[in-house]
Amino acid sequence: MAWKCPECGVINDKKAECSCGYAFYKILGVKPDATPESVKQTYKYLLNLWETDNVSKDPLAKKKADERLKKINDAYKTFLNYASVSAVSEKKTSTVKIASLAGAAVLIFLFLFIFLNPFKKDEIKEQTTAQLADKPKTKPSAAGQAIVQSKAEEPKSLPPASLPQPEVQPQPLQQVPANINLSERTEENAIELVKKAHVLDRFFDVGTMMKKWTDDNTGKLQFVGWKAKKIDEQTYLVGYTASDGPVTSGFYFDVDFSTGNVRHLANYPELQKKYGIQYNK
Repeated sequence: MAWKCPECGVINDKKAECSCGYAFYKILGVKPDATPESVKQTYKYLLNLWETDNVSKDPLAKKKADERLKKINDAYKTFLNYASVSAVSEKKTSTVKIASLAGAAVLIFLFLFIFLNPFKKDEIKEQTTAQLADKPKTKPSAAGQAIVQSKAEEPKSLPPASLPQPEVQPQPLQQVPANINLSERTEENAIELVKKAHVLDRFFDVGTMMKKWTDDNTGKLQFVGWKAKKIDEQTYLVGYTASDGPVTSGFYFDVDFSTGNVRHLANYPELQKKYGIQYNK
């Protein structure tokens, strides 16, 4: 099934990006080759993020959120159509590959049957034996004997399964900013690591997203701001919160100074329970 570009109306088949420049993955903030599961998770997260402004009493913020939600929904529908096209294309490609392999197997069988049949093999063996019988025997030199002996004493290599396997190192969730020293494990450095992380949006860092949230809710919420708490020698809990009377809401992250990794805790209920925090629903 082809997909229709929401911007210009052009029908596209296998391409993930339209000729007008529209691309669903740019709007959703995912990679072009992202898996359907990761796209679905990102889509749900974006809906949750922008639906907060959708119910805002500020008409300007509500209008902006409605427009953004429409683009997000259109992009996800486009992705579903594109994924269907890719699945059909991959199925056809697999069928062609299987047919090619079958043809290659037939050719190899014919080659072995014609050129390496048992009758010709026995004829070559008899000719080689006769030639060796007619050749005078010579005694190998001392150097030759040494070479033969050294080859005989060479240890056999271990089978591949017995060789040590390389250790796979985990990939960091973000690139640590050059101005932050991970050995200095302070609350200020923990907050700075979170601000520079891209765990909320692919294109904007957390600091930029928090500024947007602050600007959209100025006058409606009383902002507490950034706070960090040491959990253990390598882990810090960082939050950016605001209050609306007795209700406190915000965003929470944890920082691992041993790797520089930052995680957004909205998708980790077990960590929320561990740290004693709760996201308002």
